[in-house]
Amino acid sequence: MNRLKQRYGSPVLICFFGEFLTGITGAMLAPFLLFYLYDVLGTGILPVMLVIGARPLTEVAVTLVAGGLTDRIGRRKVILTALAFQTVSAAGFMMADHIWLFALFYVLNGIGGALYIPAQRAQITDSTESGRRSEAFAVLHAIEGLGAAVGPAAGLAVYSYQPSLMFGFQACAFFLYWLVVYFKMPEVWRSKRQKEILEREKLLSAKKVFFQHRPVLSLMFLSVPVSLFYAQLESNYRLYLETLFEDFLFILTVYTVCRALLSITMQIPLVKWTEGLNIQTVVSISYVCYAVAAIGFAFSSSIFWLLSTAVLFTAAESMLLNHMQTFVSRLAPDHMRGRYFAFFGLHWDISRTIGPFLGGMMFIKFGGAALFLAIAGIVAAGGIAQYRTVLTLSSRLRKN
Repeated sequence: MNRLKQRYGSPVLICFFGEFLTGITGAMLAPFLLFYLYDVLGTGILPVMLVIGARPLTEVAVTLVAGGLTDRIGRRKVILTALAFQTVSAAGFMMADHIWLFALFYVLNGIGGALYIPAQRAQITDSTESGRRSEAFAVLHAIEGLGAAVGPAAGLAVYSYQPSLMFGFQACAFFLYWLVVYFKMPEVWRSKRQKEILEREKLLSAKKVFFQHRPVLSLMFLSVPVSLFYAQLESNYRLYLETLFEDFLFILTVYTVCRALLSITMQIPLVKWTEGLNIQTVVSISYVCYAVAAIGFAFSSSIFWLLSTAVLFTAAESMLLNHMQTFVSRLAPDHMRGRYFAFFGLHWDISRTIGPFLGGMMFIKFGGAALFLAIAGIVAAGGIAQYRTVLTLSSRLRKN
């Protein structure tokens, strides 16, 4: 434990602990949430997709309004506030039985998510030396994968017995994490100079803010194709699986567990292997893998091809997501790390807001194969644009 503290520091270890705890309960819930909403609400696909879109839409709004909040009031306070929102949200889901109640608690969950993720990323960046940040983010994703490996099997058992109990487990996990942060996590204090710069930032117009942060906003917009892919896998692909496999719940559980195991085993080795590559090479390889994986999801009608596609998808994820977060940390001024991670993370919220609904309409009209072939084309086009962007930004960083 002392070696871990020396390598990462207490704040990072607390983030790792929380990621594992909430990762298990989140993975218990994630594969079955869509089916739970579908069964409880008794409505069609599109109303359910609108409810699912309530959380990321809220995250977009909160990020735009309070993107720099963690830089102003501190990481610890924001993390505590976020976990409180998520605890209330999970507990509320246990009692919800109407579409508007589900939407309300999804909104609360979205507020918590929008506050938590940039604060957590900034806390890890503040507490980790620059040479180990990609490694720290890889460990974080591997821990998330470890939770995801344990969660789905437990989730299937709980879902078969009493589905609403999954929300109870999640509420307990969030509350326990809140207690650990409250009693154990120190606050990172800003210097007087950083406070003065943040005060001047308040006076900037929206237009000036956009131009000042255009590099990270460009990276964010060009990451939308990838997160749009994830949005389909988290929503419409689960309905597509029902048409491909007779025992689709079992297949979904096996796929989710295998994806998590792949994430655990591939994250850190691939990050270490690609540390010597420049960011544009990482982007090129990753986007190609994502595009081929989208084609694989379109046509994988056997468990072998489904898991083979998952290997390719996880390889792309392990390389791109960790190195891009490190690249964003290099772009960000020290006093704006929370804001930069918040801005960059918007692509997940944008995709999860519009992706399930638009994908659902395409799925209804053209089917799952056409949906994922379209995603492959979008990812390929996005990869070309992202390559050019990171090439330009890398040149600027070297000059500076």
